[in-house]
Amino acid sequence: MKRSFQLRLGAILFVLVFLSSSLSFFGEEAEIKEEEPQISGEYAVIFNADDDGEILYGKNETKQVYCGFLPRVMTCLLIAQSGKLDETVTVNRGMLVNTPQISTAQLKAGDVVTYRDLITCICVVNSQEAAVAAATALAGDSKTFVQQMNDKAKELGATDTLFTNVTGNFVSNTKQITTLADCAKIISAALQEEVIAEAATLRTAKITVSGKTKNLYTRNMLIEPTGKNYDAAAKGLFIYSQSASNSAIATYRKDSDRKIISMTVTTAGLEAVYKDAGTLLKYSQNRYVSRTLLTKGSSLQEVTVKNGKDVDFVVLAAAEDITALIPKIYGDQKATMTFDLPQSVEAPIEKGTVLGTVTVSCGGKEYGTVELKAQATVELDYFELYSSKMMKFFANPWLWIILAGLLFIVVGYALFAYRLNNPRKKKTSARETGSRIRITRSAEDDE
Repeated sequence: MKRSFQLRLGAILFVLVFLSSSLSFFGEEAEIKEEEPQISGEYAVIFNADDDGEILYGKNETKQVYCGFLPRVMTCLLIAQSGKLDETVTVNRGMLVNTPQISTAQLKAGDVVTYRDLITCICVVNSQEAAVAAATALAGDSKTFVQQMNDKAKELGATDTLFTNVTGNFVSNTKQITTLADCAKIISAALQEEVIAEAATLRTAKITVSGKTKNLYTRNMLIEPTGKNYDAAAKGLFIYSQSASNSAIATYRKDSDRKIISMTVTTAGLEAVYKDAGTLLKYSQNRYVSRTLLTKGSSLQEVTVKNGKDVDFVVLAAAEDITALIPKIYGDQKATMTFDLPQSVEAPIEKGTVLGTVTVSCGGKEYGTVELKAQATVELDYFELYSSKMMKFFANPWLWIILAGLLFIVVGYALFAYRLNNPRKKKTSARETGSRIRITRSAEDDE
C-alpha cells in the first residue's frame, strides 16, 4: 500500500513537472512570435531606411491612402539632388498665392533664401510656402515640378504613388495618393541625402532670410521635450495633420545606429497618431536589434597559391563590415557564410587583391555580400615556376603521343629504306653470276 502511494505521488509530480515545462515552452513560443502592436491607425509600417525601405512590420501598407507630408519629402529630395543647395531663391507673390497654408517660417514676397534653408523650413515647420518657392524656382512652375516628382517616384519603384501638388494640401477631388510601402521607398531615398537627414532631426533651427537670421521651432511634438506627446525614443522626421482627410507621422529611433522608421496614418486625429507612433517605436525597440554579422579585416578563408615563394596559401579577409537589423528572436544565432572563391591562384599576389566574395545570411535571409582580399603579398618563385612548367610540359600526354609518332615514322622509314636498297643488290649480283656461267658453257660447247 505504501509503495502504491509512492508510485502515485511520483506520477503526479512527473505530470506537474511536465506541465510546468510545457507551459514554459509555450510561453517562450508566444514571446518569440510576439503580438502585433496595438494601434488605432488604419495604416502603419516600420521600415529600415538604410536598406532601401525594407518593411519590418506592416498594416495595410500596400493599400492606397492619402499622406499629406509625402509631397514635401519628395520636394526635399529633388532639391537636394539638384546641386543648387547654396544658390538663392527670391520669394515672389505668385509663390505665396499658390500656397494654401503659410507656415511659421512666414516667408514673404522679396525674401531671399537658399535652397538649403528651404529644406530646413520644410522639415522643421512643414513649410508649404518653402516647397512652392523651391519647386517654382527649380522647374519654372509647380506643374512641371510635380511631373518631375512623379518621374522620380517611378524611378524609386513607388509605382502606386501619384503626386498632384507640392504642398501636400488635401483637396476633396484630388487624385494624390500613395501607399505606406511607397512612402518607405521615398523616405528612405530622402534620408540618404545628408542635408535632409540632418534637418529632419532638428527641434530648433536658424535660417538666413535676406541676410538676417530667423529662428524655427519644430511642430513635431514627439521630439519636443516640453510637449505632452514627447517620446524620448523618437529622433524626428516629418509630421502632418489634416482634419479633412487624416493624420500621418513618420519618426525614427534615437537609440539605433540605423534609421528605423515608424510611420502611421489614421483618421482618428493628431493625438491618436502620436500615440500610435510611440507604440510603434517601442515595438521596434523590443523586436529588432542591430548586429554586426561580419567585421572588416576578419580572416575567413585560405586559397592555395601556385608558385609562391615559401608560401603555399594566402589568407583572405573581409573588405568591410556587414551590419544588419536582426530580429531579437534570433538571439546569438551565428551567421551563415557562402563563399565564392577560385580553387587556386597564381603568384605573384599583391596584398589587398580581391580574390573572391562572401555572402552573409542569418535566419535564412541574406544580409550582404562583401569582397575578400589577400592579407599578405606573395612573391613569385621563378625556380618553382619554371620547374612546374617543365613538369607540366613533360606531363602532357600529347607530347608523348607526338614523340611516339615521330619515332614510329623514323623507324619505319629506316626499315623501309633498308629493305628497299638491299634486295636490289642481291638480285643484281645473281643476274651477273648467271650471265657469266651461261657464257662459259657456250665456249665449251664450241670447242
